[in-house]
Amino acid sequence: MQQLIYASAAVKLFRASDLYDMLTTARKYNQTHEISGMMVYHARSILQVLEGPDEVIADLFLRIRRDPRHTALRLIARGVVERKEYEPWPMGLVADAKRGPDIQEFSHYSAIQVMSMDVIKAKSMLSLYQRGAWRRLADH
Repeated sequence: MQQLIYASAAVKLFRASDLYDMLTTARKYNQTHEISGMMVYHARSILQVLEGPDEVIADLFLRIRRDPRHTALRLIARGVVERKEYEPWPMGLVADAKRGPDIQEFSHYSAIQVMSMDVIKAKSMLSLYQRGAWRRLADH
């Protein structure tokens, strides 16, 4: 089982309808191919984790790299995992995140085309979103 984390910058700002269409397409594909994961999107910045069968993830990442909707793609982590961490989600989405640790570093990625986020920070951010910790912060 492979897990892959990448960051990129959207070429243009995604509208809610764009995100909904991408999410619908991703969920259908991912359910068919036993992929789970989550995407965090804010101010043209994308952070995504994908996990599933090795060959399927490798093929999907090649498709993602060729996708003209984003640029400055940076592979943060790729490795083998014992079990899926995002199992119940064919694709989770957190859009327009406004609060939380390291969000400034993440949200400025598209502007500067460089992201210093390492695997530890990326996994920490994804984990917090997965557990809903930042949603609770934003609601207060």
